[in-house]
Amino acid sequence: MIEDSTKVLKSINEADWLSKPHVHMKDPEEVIEKINSIIQGGSKQLQVVFDFDRTLTKHHENGVITHSSYGVLETAPTFPQNFTESSRANLAKYRPIETDPNISIEEKTPIMVEWWTKGIEAMKGIQWDLDVVEKHLRDNQQPLRDGTTACFEQLQNARVPVLVFSAGLGDVVRIALEQRGLLTSNVHIISNFLKIEDGKIAGYIGENLIHVFNKNELLIKNTPYYEELSGRTNVILLGDSTGDAMMADGISHNNVLKIGFLNTEIEECLTQFKDLFDIVLTDDQTMDVLNHILKLVL
Repeated sequence: MIEDSTKVLKSINEADWLSKPHVHMKDPEEVIEKINSIIQGGSKQLQVVFDFDRTLTKHHENGVITHSSYGVLETAPTFPQNFTESSRANLAKYRPIETDPNISIEEKTPIMVEWWTKGIEAMKGIQWDLDVVEKHLRDNQQPLRDGTTACFEQLQNARVPVLVFSAGLGDVVRIALEQRGLLTSNVHIISNFLKIEDGKIAGYIGENLIHVFNKNELLIKNTPYYEELSGRTNVILLGDSTGDAMMADGISHNNVLKIGFLNTEIEECLTQFKDLFDIVLTDDQTMDVLNHILKLVL
């Protein structure tokens, strides 16, 4: 039932925010159909799934690449220099493999497991002082995309469930959202959370290591978030890696609108991103497109 039929888009020409040079779509007509389906369903049928690093956060600000939820800890007072050196060496080695469009996900997956495993092994034994970490994150905040706070406020007011699905460090994601007042009752986080023993990092909580290419059904089922999704068959998904396009695979849905942020290697990766995401935004550090859609839905 459409509450306000004037909100339905008759063509791409009615959405000038989809006609800008940095907005790319393989099938504009299908995008309009998906948006209209979400409009028709309204807030009670909607859920939104975000990646965190360089999706909720900006990729760069003032010409400087932002830290990931792991990288921001490299300069934390309790983290030693050898951790920083190891972390940066692993990034230089594995990141090009993650983003290479010529390597299949099947080939990348064991390599990503190797990277994530090396990362947590390097963290084991490091002192975890929550007060120190919270102060460090407050002093070195990862900048959120312009319009993120307004987006979360709209979703909270409409009681739309939000999943932040991150292959990063869940403790940092939680603190980052808490410090901005965005970790409200409708927001859930699935991520890698640290196990702390005797004040030191001892590994991850649980058995499932979350990396960029396994954000899927097995990790969503049997969570409080999954139980909240009954009847919410329209999904808006936002991510910045090819693996993020699979984040809604474990959710029961009729309609998924996938929005991808392509931040680097644009010429090399644009075709692949257009195959995976309905809307691809190149070098866009805002939530403008999502906020335009939410204004039509909520």
